[in-house]
Amino acid sequence: MLRARTDERAAIGQLLDAARSGSGGGLVLRGGPGIGKSALLADARERASGMRVLDCIGVEAEATLAYAALHQLLRPIAQHYRDLPAPQRQALGIALGLEAGNPPDRFLISLAVLTLLTDVASQQPILCMLDDAHWADEPSLDVIRFVARRVAREPTAFLVAVREGAGRDLDAPGLPVLDLAGLEPEDAAAVLDEEWGTTLAPAVRAALVRAANGNPLALHEVPRTLSQAERAGLLPLPEPLPLAGDLERVYRAAIDRLPPEMQTVALVCAAAGRGSLATIESAAASLGITTPLLDLPDVEQVLHIDNGSIDFQHPLVCSAAYHHASPAERRAAHLALADALADDQDQADRRAWHRAAAAIGPDEEVASELERSAARTLRRSGHAAAVQALQRAADLSSTQDARVRRIVAAADAAWHGRDLSRARGLLQAADKLGTLDLRVNLNMRFLRGAIEPNRARTGLDARRAANKPDGAVASYGGSQSEPGRMTC
Repeated sequence: MLRARTDERAAIGQLLDAARSGSGGGLVLRGGPGIGKSALLADARERASGMRVLDCIGVEAEATLAYAALHQLLRPIAQHYRDLPAPQRQALGIALGLEAGNPPDRFLISLAVLTLLTDVASQQPILCMLDDAHWADEPSLDVIRFVARRVAREPTAFLVAVREGAGRDLDAPGLPVLDLAGLEPEDAAAVLDEEWGTTLAPAVRAALVRAANGNPLALHEVPRTLSQAERAGLLPLPEPLPLAGDLERVYRAAIDRLPPEMQTVALVCAAAGRGSLATIESAAASLGITTPLLDLPDVEQVLHIDNGSIDFQHPLVCSAAYHHASPAERRAAHLALADALADDQDQADRRAWHRAAAAIGPDEEVASELERSAARTLRRSGHAAAVQALQRAADLSSTQDARVRRIVAAADAAWHGRDLSRARGLLQAADKLGTLDLRVNLNMRFLRGAIEPNRARTGLDARRAANKPDGAVASYGGSQSEPGRMTC
């Protein structure tokens, strides 16, 4: 039973009950690191009796891989995609890498997922859960937003957890947001009492409650960083205590206490984001770790291994393991992972990003590899991911002309992904650099000609909306001037 989460559990319970009765919907859980989002999702899973649970976790290392989160979410039911209508089947198959073909329409991909979930939910109500949405790839989030807004008459519920202050909020109009606050002091003290009992001196308990500021993860983890004498009040506490806003420091301290071999393996896992046991062990071996992963001391404190798949016990451990290492150590881990994936054509995009993460200066070979990765991503309509790949490829370009060409290609991908602001910014960056390449200059002129009328139209619509009388509803003109754009 979660302490002091009565209102939150009631809201989630109402969502689940409604979905079971055929009235689906979605709910976004938003809060800072360690505030209890993942615990509420785990509680929801336990309470989802009679429902089929599909879940996925956003992974920072996969944020540039189009539809990575969607692939994870739909994997248990992916075989049903062949029952979809032909256009939807082909669109979803291409997006998930199950079929080859031309870049699919993003609306068809979203519609295919809606149809797939509707078909499966007709047999058993579904709960879809996405944790760490702030690290999920944007194409997957677009699909989840689309579908979650359209299941009001379906036995399907969506629960999405996003970290507040991560620099990337989940913009999901139409989905209610539940902001999670910290625990009250009396509840925080009760959490400490339940776990530590009389081994915590009253003054130490009070200091922990003040410093944790209601953060459940801090209440759980920080006492473990103290010695038995410190917890008993026999020695003074560290000053300041590494709590609340400094949770990262807590996990870095935990990484410090690991044996050197385990620190290296943790770094490789963090660089991988999520990987198979075979890939991690191959990369670790190239860094001198010959002990089988499952035989390493303290492995269960850091990693969760299930059916050959490896993940961290908590995302903050992943972050700490990665940032605890030096830049040289991180580059070595990425190179080891790239080498481990060298013979796997299905992992070409991951290999390109690992090589890019390991680069410390211009590298035309790596830039070209990233450019090819962007082309593959565009064939799956992953425009946002392609923009990131092309921008990184531009950074690694060995000549100014190649750099400008890739920046303009990124602007083109942003334009086709309907991110006009980003497309304009990229064109401005290309302008400042300049190029003598006639084809690139023509592409820049074409893009400006395509973007500016839409910019002007958006401004006109805004002025019209401002002049409407009270109560009038402004229409969005973008769907008229921007082919393929939809307002959902």
